[in-house]
Amino acid sequence: MATTDNLLQAVATYNKSALGRLVNMFAGINKANKKFKNFQDVVANLGNSVTYDSPPRAFSYPGLVVSSFDSIEQLVYTLTIGGYDSSGIPTPLGAYDSYGNLNAANTNLSVSSEQLIFNIDNNDYRQPLEEAYMSELGNTIESSILNRFINDTYRFYTAGIDYINNVPLPINSYGQLAFAESQFCEYGCAQTDYEAFIPNMAVSNIISQGLNKFILDRNNEAYNSWELGKFGKFDWYRSNLLPVQIAGTLGNVGAILPITSFVTDSDGGISSITCSGAGTDATAINAGDLGFFMDGVAGQPNIRYLTYTGHNPSELQVQFQATANASSSAGNVTFSILPKLYSAPGKNQNISVPVAPGMQIQFLPSHRAGVMYSGKPFYLGMPRLPDQAPFATAQKSDPVSGASIRFTQGAAFGQNITGFIWDQIWGAKLTSPYAMRLIFPITTPFAG
Repeated sequence: MATTDNLLQAVATYNKSALGRLVNMFAGINKANKKFKNFQDVVANLGNSVTYDSPPRAFSYPGLVVSSFDSIEQLVYTLTIGGYDSSGIPTPLGAYDSYGNLNAANTNLSVSSEQLIFNIDNNDYRQPLEEAYMSELGNTIESSILNRFINDTYRFYTAGIDYINNVPLPINSYGQLAFAESQFCEYGCAQTDYEAFIPNMAVSNIISQGLNKFILDRNNEAYNSWELGKFGKFDWYRSNLLPVQIAGTLGNVGAILPITSFVTDSDGGISSITCSGAGTDATAINAGDLGFFMDGVAGQPNIRYLTYTGHNPSELQVQFQATANASSSAGNVTFSILPKLYSAPGKNQNISVPVAPGMQIQFLPSHRAGVMYSGKPFYLGMPRLPDQAPFATAQKSDPVSGASIRFTQGAAFGQNITGFIWDQIWGAKLTSPYAMRLIFPITTPFAG
């Protein structure tokens, strides 16, 4: 007997999958110092910047006779909502500055009235939408503020450079982490809140030596994805959003650059250096490139950093950051540096012997930047944005990243459209003397 030809409709239903969101590691926002998060509320502060100080420096002299009295110099740093181009001119909100930092962003969507009542509100779909869009914006903020690990560091630790391929050697052992800590402390450091950030992909090579090296809080089972553990003085955090410094040609070819001259400012500090051996190249040096004075140059003394407090010779090679792009011509290149280098005795002195022509400099190749710092010197500002009346406005905190975000909902009059906007402005600053960059290869080789 033949079966009846029934006309049955296949109805596809929309079902929630219970899949978790794919989220990144937001250690930067989470661990940043939020003292100035809402600095628009600071009494008498006007404009989009706030300044803060670090402890003043002093200098001791031999004997009991004072020939002249020292002056006080307040050390001031600036946290700005926004960025600056290479000439120091503020960039508008929503524009990238010359260092690649963004200062404002939004995520948004719009739906029709039918979609709102039949597909969203009747299906409890507002929360997953909100979380997804807030997480995306939180990712943008996190990626931007982590660029300060490049912008605001001049000291660094590297496990070495493979000069055949001109790439950094990976940091992949506890011995290297311990040595990096020693190098960090050799300069002098704040004795509180030791925190370090390393690339997520570098973690497996380090912990494969022994899972008991990083010690998590045994009483805290609900730790965040970025909390790696404690080793030595430092709490270590992992991130898959750490910035990459694309070095100029001179760093990527390992060029050895003899110093020919330098500029000494009126305060006695060297602010820029000219070297030979640079060829002719429009991208010889990039802002954020790291360089160092080489040891063992014939006829030249090895130059060392002094400790920040006490002004005693340390074991640290003098390292610096190039603060702006520099091209080379006819073999010569001139570049500005952070910090200024002072050799004359006094509170600003930071190097053991004067810089001299004939000393040699080398730059690091392209790398991924981790960081070590202490004393909570990484500041984050996320001012509370105003209400957008007559549209419904709320201030929300992304549960994953911790970013403070403004949410606005409004209807376009007569257009049958409801729009949703999540937005924020921000700024970050890492106080340079309190931090040291960790140099990782851009792609991490697996060591097993």
